[in-house]
Amino acid sequence: MRVAAVVVLYNPADEIQENIDSYIDQVDTVYAVDNSDDKNESLINELKQTGKIVYVDNGGNKGIANALNVGANKATEDGYDFLLTMDQDSRVSEKMLSTMLECLGTVDIPTLGILSPFHASKIHTVSREHGCIEKKVVMTSGNLLSLKAYRKTGPFLEELFLDYVDNEYCLRLQRHGYRVIQVSEAILFHKLGELSLRQLFGKNIYCYNYPPVRYYYRARNVIAIHKKLEVAWGTEILRDMIKIFLYEKNKLQKFLYICYGMIDAIQGKMGKYDR
Repeated sequence: MRVAAVVVLYNPADEIQENIDSYIDQVDTVYAVDNSDDKNESLINELKQTGKIVYVDNGGNKGIANALNVGANKATEDGYDFLLTMDQDSRVSEKMLSTMLECLGTVDIPTLGILSPFHASKIHTVSREHGCIEKKVVMTSGNLLSLKAYRKTGPFLEELFLDYVDNEYCLRLQRHGYRVIQVSEAILFHKLGELSLRQLFGKNIYCYNYPPVRYYYRARNVIAIHKKLEVAWGTEILRDMIKIFLYEKNKLQKFLYICYGMIDAIQGKMGKYDR
């Protein structure tokens, strides 16, 4: 199996080179797709000097879905079988890729859409599950995407721009007959916003403390996706609103952005936020 990686850059600090170094030896090529409006020239020069990295200036912020499609198309043109999709703030554990590839021996490869690792955070360090487990949706970072399934299913939905791009793609893969599988022992270290743990009626509540515009994308995109796929959508927005009301700062502004997102979803206004 030939494996390439794509990492989506957005105003990256120099330190992200360490994250890329965590997986560069586990893949054949890394496509670094730069969505930054203001380029980090010193980092770009460093990336270009690394033999296995192909730097792509994406001409400004066109959204994560567009950048993923750029990487997937380049990997397809170059004859790769799988694409490792990475966020710039994610770091791969030493045996993540080899553990995921071992799972290929236990699944029907023609029906495989995505292999996903367990996303470790400061709160969750190891998975409570074991083995290769079928999932409905998984986060983008750290996924091994079957490029055969990608060609059959079509590109990531660029009109979403940011949030729920991963959810939509997982659901679409499954509608095309492909499976999404988590490899529980494969560990990805992923920074999930400003993650904090709270308690409500004895249950753990995980708050991401995103900036307001992220809640715009979350509200708009979850409605748009669920309208498109004809499934219920209200609970995701309600959960976000409860967490904001109980635990997060800038409540009024975040609620306002959620309202903007809901209005734009109803009106069919997609793409980059431009209010």
